[in-house]
Amino acid sequence: LVVGTHLTTELAIERFVGVVIGALCALGASYFATPTKHTRLLRDDLEALNADLAELLAEVGAGLREDPDATTAQAWFARATGLRNRSLGAEARLADLTAHARWSPRIDPGELRLLTRSADAVRVMSTRMITITSDLAASVSDAPVPAIPPAARSPLADLLTMAADNIAADDPTGQVGTTA
Repeated sequence: LVVGTHLTTELAIERFVGVVIGALCALGASYFATPTKHTRLLRDDLEALNADLAELLAEVGAGLREDPDATTAQAWFARATGLRNRSLGAEARLADLTAHARWSPRIDPGELRLLTRSADAVRVMSTRMITITSDLAASVSDAPVPAIPPAARSPLADLLTMAADNIAADDPTGQVGTTA
């Protein structure tokens, strides 16, 4: 239909060669137009989010050694909510990268799998931070929720501090601290 009713062998071959050359040019343009900086930026953001989660957990652990007030506990909860929202944003960016990976020859599927594992771990940690800080905020508020007994605060603070140290561990593979 494109060539018309005068389709000859030469015209069909010329048309096929044109399509092949166009496809090769499109692949080349895709290679140069889709930089790997998106995966690198996402990896950096996930590492920064992991460090921020460890920092908040360490701060909560240190704050439990004292008697935290409702304002401090609410601030922890607000920070945990912000970290969870950043985690959800990173997951959305990862989903976008994954959806477009088959069209970009520069996005490594192995790297996407590692990013997915990191994003899953950060999502779980940020959700747990919301739970921890929400429970702490409820325990120090005027709500009829039992407060944390003073005898349990120090062991809980030690546990949270150890968890923060594990999350922030300097691990070249990037998995030991997250898993621990």
